[in-house]
Amino acid sequence: MRRMVGEDGDSAWVTCVDRVQSCVERLMAMMERRTASKELKRLDAVNPSCVCDAEQHGPSVEVSRYCVSGQGTALATVDVEQEAAYWEVQVVTTGSFAVGVAQRAKDEAEKKSRLGGQLGDHQSSWALRSSALDLSPGDTIGVYLDQRERPTLKFTLNGEWVDDSRFISGIKGDVRPAVSVNRPTMVKFRFDSSTFKYPPSGAYAKFDSIIPARNVL
Repeated sequence: MRRMVGEDGDSAWVTCVDRVQSCVERLMAMMERRTASKELKRLDAVNPSCVCDAEQHGPSVEVSRYCVSGQGTALATVDVEQEAAYWEVQVVTTGSFAVGVAQRAKDEAEKKSRLGGQLGDHQSSWALRSSALDLSPGDTIGVYLDQRERPTLKFTLNGEWVDDSRFISGIKGDVRPAVSVNRPTMVKFRFDSSTFKYPPSGAYAKFDSIIPARNVL
């Protein structure tokens, strides 16, 4: 127990107790941060998030967790296995780009040849090109992948449907969300439903954010 100030040595005693208490508080805070970090890693192992794949992109493409820039194509980490999936792509810097899906590159040669180019240039990717839209920085493209019967891509721009002549069908194989960019374009994926600016609604409310394959029932 701390003594009353005024007794011999009380000031030094109070200072010592305060320092010990401060050290204990810092140690507890550090332990809490470590525990939280371990829990996040555990949850990510159980339910890995969908982000830009650090390996599946062209040699001249720059990716962070959600942003893509440079020159070429970048894929997400997760194949879309569910019947109805939705994600968004935000325009950060305008320029020429494409939004859609692509099959994973199987080796380094494919990465260089296929992911070094643009979506839609090969038979293993399908996309809507930015030239089909009137875009400005901050605009959001919503991507609907319907795999219930004939796999089809549908798109919205800032929550409004793009003309259905721009819808894309004939998609084959296991595909992932993908974008291709040309400098100085930068775009940003939104995969988490909590970050969606224009979440699916009405008849399309069943379209959900991408679920990792092992968690699809």
